[in-house]
Amino acid sequence: LLRRAIGKKKKDEILKYRKKFNDGWMAKGLSGETANVMWDQIEAFADYAFNKSHAASYALIAYQTAWLKTHYPTEFMCANLICDINDTDQIIKYINECRRLGIEILPPHVNLASESFAIEDENKIRFGLGPIKNLGEGPVRLITNERKDNGPFTDFNDFCGRINLSIINRLKLESLIKAGALDGLGPNRASLLNAVNTYWEYKKNKKSYDTKLTTYKKKLAEYEARNKEITILAGSNTKIPKPKKIPTYPNLVSTPAISKIPEISLSDRMRFEHELLGFFISNHPLDSFQDTIQLLGLSTVEDVKNLDSQDEVEIAAVISSISIITTKKKANMAFLSLEDKTGIIEGIVFPKEFERYKDILTVATPRKFFGALEAVETEEGERVYKLIVKTVGILKEVKKKLQKSEPISITIDHSKMIEVADLLDSYK
Repeated sequence: LLRRAIGKKKKDEILKYRKKFNDGWMAKGLSGETANVMWDQIEAFADYAFNKSHAASYALIAYQTAWLKTHYPTEFMCANLICDINDTDQIIKYINECRRLGIEILPPHVNLASESFAIEDENKIRFGLGPIKNLGEGPVRLITNERKDNGPFTDFNDFCGRINLSIINRLKLESLIKAGALDGLGPNRASLLNAVNTYWEYKKNKKSYDTKLTTYKKKLAEYEARNKEITILAGSNTKIPKPKKIPTYPNLVSTPAISKIPEISLSDRMRFEHELLGFFISNHPLDSFQDTIQLLGLSTVEDVKNLDSQDEVEIAAVISSISIITTKKKANMAFLSLEDKTGIIEGIVFPKEFERYKDILTVATPRKFFGALEAVETEEGERVYKLIVKTVGILKEVKKKLQKSEPISITIDHSKMIEVADLLDSYK
């Protein structure tokens, strides 16, 4: 039973057998001190214990995946992205690893993307259309089938004209634009978003024009039939009918031109991408703060996993989502999803801190968080960390302060440096 508990790494179950182990050990006439040493070894072993068959299987898989990653890195990373598409934390790690390996993650595009992740070039992986929020499986298939049957879309009007806009409605169209899926089909994303309203007005006018055109054709046919009847009856004793009025051709409705307006800001582009894809693809809000993060020695979300509960830590992250609740004492507090380029951690802001920092707890904006860790073990034995936030700083302001700092020059005598080096050597 103890062996089974060790195999399943159930610490609570293992501890139940400590007394029985000690009693049995003492019954054999062995010392209690040795029993404690042996138990400590068993407990430590339980953290990583595997039976031989499992160890051999994992070793084989580790070798195979290491070989694939070395020789076919793009294919390997693309397969991982597809497998874990619903695991946000894993996808963030994979995207970061792709960048480290020199593999470019491209945004989704109506002319190039499939439903899921796909290799586009030797070192390029294209994000699929499927994960775009508000879109859905049917609209994705509609776009890919139209592209396959009739070729790439040439511009925004061509796309709208070839796609059934009762299926790709206004919300879906705007989501495609914000996600970058229509880049290149117009001047920029801001212009395309502005063109949505214009096109919908055109669509309404075009519908009215089509109705009027059908009526015109019907009246024209009636007019021509009446003229023909009058011609046939001319000179006869039959009463000649009254001629019909010539119908007026309806005013033509022109396809709207797309006006170029200033592009949306980079921060809005990143916010829209994260909102619709769940990840930062083209850029990350922390990219421009890497020097500051390194200079301050801030930890990453990945680093946190090597720390213990109650350890204090300072990280740079963006808030990817925020949930504000009201406590029993009628005070507000917040639960945050804090994201950096290595993963996500939950942040908890209690009422006192929330009241102090609520104005700067904004989504997709780089912030510096200081707090204490709280480690929680799940039923599966996995350790999940939460950050109890104590202070929040604006990373942009921290960066400005560092840039204004005056460098300090220190002149050290060479002989003194040798003395310092010798002193340090003596403590090795």
